[in-house]
Amino acid sequence: MHFILRGRNLKKSMVESAIKLSHQKYCSATIMLGKTAQITHDYEIVAD
Repeated sequence: MHFILRGRNLKKSMVESAIKLSHQKYCSATIMLGKTAQITHDYEIVAD
């Protein structure tokens, strides 16, 4: 998965925390698929 985030003053640590929570806690599809497949992610921050 590749995330593109747009905004000003986005903190790298906050972005990484949000992505981690979405994968490990809030996205049931990712949690289910993660049991049988390797899911990788990265991101980029685009300043507006």
